[in-house]
Amino acid sequence: MPHDDLHIARYVEQQMRNWEIGRAHEATQQPSQVIETIHPYVAISREFDPQADRLAEDLCQCLGWPKFDREILDYMAEKADVRHRLYELLDERERNWLQQLIDLLEPLGTDASLARGEYFGRLTRAIVAIAQQQSAIFVGRGANFILPRNRGLAVRIIAPLKDRVQRLRQQEGLDDRTARRRLRDIESRRADFLASHFGSHPYDPRKYDLILNAGTLGVPDMSCLVRLAAERKLNISLPCRRVLV
Repeated sequence: MPHDDLHIARYVEQQMRNWEIGRAHEATQQPSQVIETIHPYVAISREFDPQADRLAEDLCQCLGWPKFDREILDYMAEKADVRHRLYELLDERERNWLQQLIDLLEPLGTDASLARGEYFGRLTRAIVAIAQQQSAIFVGRGANFILPRNRGLAVRIIAPLKDRVQRLRQQEGLDDRTARRRLRDIESRRADFLASHFGSHPYDPRKYDLILNAGTLGVPDMSCLVRLAAERKLNISLPCRRVLV
């Protein structure tokens, strides 16, 4: 999906309408009995590599789950009207539980700015509220550190430096030196974001359920492994909905 404001706004609006219709239907059936319901999810953490985004898209097509990446999550966290509609979907007990979770996940470190703390709270609310509406694919933004680990699969995508540089060069038409510099900047910002909010060593392999090397595995193979791991860990069946041509 192209990442411009119009496409993101349309994507979020479609998801919001689906959730509002679903909640309205549930209200006519029976009152919610489970407060902290989190649907099964896949959270993808990655080094800068287009293969990770292609994996997320493949999982979306196969599982029928929507994808929420950094641009979409930032949009939902920053837009006041979207946040309001999202929180309106939750009842009072769900909001109280969500606030307790946010208090538990306060940004680490005494030097965190007030603005950063406010953003982190909005981001946490958005991610948890999404997972309370339906199963989803989360890409980046530390979703695997925010959501309950027993309800989802935390995946880390890695790749050799030379492969990542080559793919960035091809994607953005850069020379080797510029691509390497840009790659360092992007990955440094990502690491700083995770470290400032979730503590040191955010890429510790013990914090993930599955680590895949995009340098040796293609997207179809990684997608199959993710689905299999999610089925085994979460004890659910995930039939592939992809249309074969």
